[in-house]
This record gives sequence, C-alpha cells and structure tokens, in this order.
Amino acid sequence: MRAADELLAVLSARRKLSWHAWRRAFDVLHTNAEKDGTAIDEPITFLRYRTLRIFQELAHCDFSEELSSRVCYAAPSLVVSIPTAGMPRALLCGSRNTRAASILREARMHFRADAWPIAQKQPYCGGYAPSALLFEATEISVLSRIAERCAVPFIPQPPAWSLLSCAKGLEDYEAALSWKKDQDPAWPRKDFSETSLVYGQVPGSSEQFRLSTYSDPRTTRTIYLMRRPEGLAAVDRHWGRWLYLADVGRNVLRYDGKRQLLAVPTSVPLPATLARSLTLLSGLAPSRVTQGDAERNLDIYCSVPRKCAEVLAGKLRQVLVDSELV
Repeated sequence: MRAADELLAVLSARRKLSWHAWRRAFDVLHTNAEKDGTAIDEPITFLRYRTLRIFQELAHCDFSEELSSRVCYAAPSLVVSIPTAGMPRALLCGSRNTRAASILREARMHFRADAWPIAQKQPYCGGYAPSALLFEATEISVLSRIAERCAVPFIPQPPAWSLLSCAKGLEDYEAALSWKKDQDPAWPRKDFSETSLVYGQVPGSSEQFRLSTYSDPRTTRTIYLMRRPEGLAAVDRHWGRWLYLADVGRNVLRYDGKRQLLAVPTSVPLPATLARSLTLLSGLAPSRVTQGDAERNLDIYCSVPRKCAEVLAGKLRQVLVDSELV
C-alpha cells in the first residue's frame, strides 16, 4: 500500500519522529490516500495507533510510550532469514526508502536464475502496512550476497525463533510488579470482562481478581490497575490483560495446525515483542477478521508452526484452543 510505504520512507529518512510528528505525517498521507481512493475506511484516531502498531510488529520501528517522551524510532535496515520448508527465503525489514524494491531487484540481476524477488501485498490488517519485500534463492549464500550488494547486514539464522524464545513472558513481567495494600482511586472506573474481552461496566465484578482502567478527571490520563488478594498493582495495558486472563483461567489463543494459523482476539493484542516474533515467521502482518463479536474479532498470524504457537502460549500461561480458521 503506497501510503504505508511512503510513511515508512519518511520515518526512515528522519530516523525518529515524535508522536506529534508521526501524526502530522500520517494525516497527510492518509488524506492523499482518501483522494486517490486507497484509504482504509476506519476512524483516523484508530488508524494512527493501529498503523504504528503494525509498523512495530513488522520490525520497521520501535515506539517509546513514556509520557514525557513518546517517540517513534526507525529500526535499522536488515535482511533476515524467514523459516520456510522450501527454498531459502529472506525479508528486508527496518528502514527503507521508496526505491528499496527497485534496488533489491537490481541487486538480484547479478544472480540470474538463482534468486527471485517477491513484493508481497499485505493482508487487510486494520491499518496501513508496508509491502513485504522478500527474496527466494537456491542457496542461503545467494541471499547473503544480495544483502551485501545492497550494503545491508544479513542475519542467516531466522530471528523469529530466537526472539520468541528469549522474549519475556508473564512470569518475568509478574515478578517486576509491586503490589500495595491501597484503595482504588476515586476516579471513573471500567472493568475488563473475561467474557466479552473488553472494558466496561461488569456486573458483579470480583474484588479478588480484577483488571480495571481509571480515568484521571484532571489530566484525562488513563491508568491500568490490577486487583488481587495481595493488593493493587499498576500494570501495562497489554501485559495486564494477559495476566488477568491467566488468573481467571481464560484461554483465548486459537490455533489451526493444518493451516499453521494462530488467532488472537483483536481486543487482547499480544505484547509487541511476541507479536514481532510471529510476523518474522512470514514477513506478513496479521490479517484482521471482523465478525461483529469482540471475542470473535481476530488477528490471524500465518506460517506459525505448532512448536512456536506452544512456546508463545506457554509464555502467556495459555492453553491453545484447536480451531479451524479461515
């Protein structure tokens, strides 16, 4: 999608963008997409955040969410191996300009029939996703030499495996939490529902295990707090949901072993590092399937071997739910 590739080129040229600069660049390109009929029909506030999230998952950038410094950093250009059962395949991730596809094709010309460029369109994912620039070759050494001609570092061992195995899980996250015998803030509150998987007014919310958002009426800042018998703790908005689901024994990860698809409810996004490890298995963003029910609205990651799905589930204290996904 042109808007996504142009946005990536802007970020790559600037190296880092404040949140306000990201918004300005995004809004200009989204407006252009509306004019030429290629815009995604979603509210722009949602699209800004969703597109940034997709860029993170595809290893094109990293985002600091500190309130004092909300900055998007361009990731370094890398050619990385993609684990496949057929010919060796590699992906260009990180920074790139709008001529990246042409440069790769020109580099490939030196290897004639030993390499094939693949510019793959991303599936619908709820936001703008840069096209996937991949190469397939007869030998992994050919991929290495293509990267060398482009002056881009090459990683021969698929980083998806190592990233997934080394990424922290709930056990690590939970160990860093600080539980205090505090009262709930006297602010407007919404509780996370283990049934609908969204925040709202939940009748009969448990006072033993509860995940809630609070809105500071003075600053409008939203904070996330988890209640347990041992007290109250501030939690990350993504990790907190998975920790709560583990506490109440709710399994929401669905896996289709035949098609190697892993589905995650859209209202319970994976922590960024774990999501990135899944996209680096294919180079593709998760396809978004909207079915009108929060529990059935899914982000579906492709080319996920069962072993990877099991490792991910273990890190989140989930049990895979075998499902037929399309």
